[in-house]
Amino acid sequence: MIHYLNSLSIKEKLYESMQPSGNDMRFAAIESNLANYTKNYAAWHWHEYVEFAYVLEGAVDCLTPRHSLTLRSGEGYFVNGNVLHMNRITSGFDTAIFRILQFDPALLACAGVIARN
Repeated sequence: MIHYLNSLSIKEKLYESMQPSGNDMRFAAIESNLANYTKNYAAWHWHEYVEFAYVLEGAVDCLTPRHSLTLRSGEGYFVNGNVLHMNRITSGFDTAIFRILQFDPALLACAGVIARN
């Protein structure tokens, strides 16, 4: 199931908690339009899980404290766990719609996490 978000659930110290897509598996599928966020951006945050994103429409600036990257429709990014980052609509665009897959990196390392019988 895809969650449609227009805000982040940021806790203390800029930590974002995952909103799982079902069961007890540490996985979330999200579609987000930054035009629906306050001030057109997702504030600085970090999380333990990894994140893959793909821009569907518009353009998004992806920032970390050390890097900045602008992505347009058809492009994507990867953010490792525990990395401070934020996203905002690129200047000159009125939207930034993207799909995000977030998951516990243990899913890459251990088949036992997926098969629980």
